[in-house]
Amino acid sequence: MKSEWLEKPFEDCIERVVYSKKIQKKKFLPSGEFPIISQEESFINGYWNNKSDVFRVKSPVVVFGDHTQVLKYVDFDFVLGADGVKILRPKAFLDPKYFFYYLKAINLKHLGYARHYKLLKKIRICYPEDLFEQKKIVSNLDKVNASIDQLEAVYEKKISCLKELKRSIIKSAVKKG
Repeated sequence: MKSEWLEKPFEDCIERVVYSKKIQKKKFLPSGEFPIISQEESFINGYWNNKSDVFRVKSPVVVFGDHTQVLKYVDFDFVLGADGVKILRPKAFLDPKYFFYYLKAINLKHLGYARHYKLLKKIRICYPEDLFEQKKIVSNLDKVNASIDQLEAVYEKKISCLKELKRSIIKSAVKKG
């Protein structure tokens, strides 16, 4: 039996979140007890040691870079990195990872270094009413993403080999001349 699909405004799909202290980038540590999640592209952006600054994750959240539009699915406790980080906790009727994938599929207009959360507030979230159906979609997307990650690794290795071959050919040609 197929689940009925529903649609709700973005803000009706998220819970209010109380933020922990945000740490300025210049204060990030290169290693430490707690990872810092910020709006940069890399998943973990630094570390921190003060336990009182940790955001406790009761259920997975999506971290949205308000300036960068970077989305991160986070299912562990972390410290918030500086400005521009929005924590999005989906309500119970949405599987957190389904919510993450849904947001990844949205093509928000890029406004430069401006704030983009205002664009998220205008979208509507479509989802199967049955959480089991959402989890099936997530499982399929996880498999596809794993395959893509493997292909990217192969591609990067091939590019590295090609660059090395190019250097070797140039080196050989220069030595002969």
